[in-house]
Amino acid sequence: MVDPTKLNQDKNRKKKTKEHITLNVFLFSFIGALAGSAVTILIHYFFVRSSIFFFLGGMGAYALYLYFVEECDRKKSHIILLFLSTLLATIIVTFFDFMLLDPSITNAEGNSFAVTFQMYIDNISTNFFSNTVDRVTIEGNTTEAMNFSVLFINTVNYFFALIGLFFSWLFVKIATSKHEKKYGKAAPGTSYGYASRKKKTKKRK
Repeated sequence: MVDPTKLNQDKNRKKKTKEHITLNVFLFSFIGALAGSAVTILIHYFFVRSSIFFFLGGMGAYALYLYFVEECDRKKSHIILLFLSTLLATIIVTFFDFMLLDPSITNAEGNSFAVTFQMYIDNISTNFFSNTVDRVTIEGNTTEAMNFSVLFINTVNYFFALIGLFFSWLFVKIATSKHEKKYGKAAPGTSYGYASRKKKTKKRK
């Protein structure tokens, strides 16, 4: 006879486990994407601003996903969470890049966060995705400067972040395939994830 109480407990346990895995996928991939994308601020500060370096965000997202989510728990549907976490990290880091390093904001009076937020609102309402060419006069010399929409910049940054995510997946897939051909497939249940690598404390009797 089936025990309905035990059956409900098993269902609730599976549901909690699934929710826990989903939370881990989003949380750790977001932390990885945020850390990787934040490096672009340092690169911008010391060298040059370029959307290309946002590929580090995608790499970071996939690296922490592999490390903290066990192989047996990974699903193809997790790619949606990876996309979302990378998108969120890209938006946040792009905002702070403007706030911390854009001369028009750092030299403006008032709270930098509020100034950046207002700049976003004005730029989106005026330009949306359109880029404009502005004439700038410096020491009597007039030059043309491209004024990019913040939505366009965020989109390009996210595009390179996805490239980093894709190439990270591709590298791991190729490397794993070569390793398995040379040494054979790993034993069932083994993984390079965090849970299988951390030390397990023995319970005292």
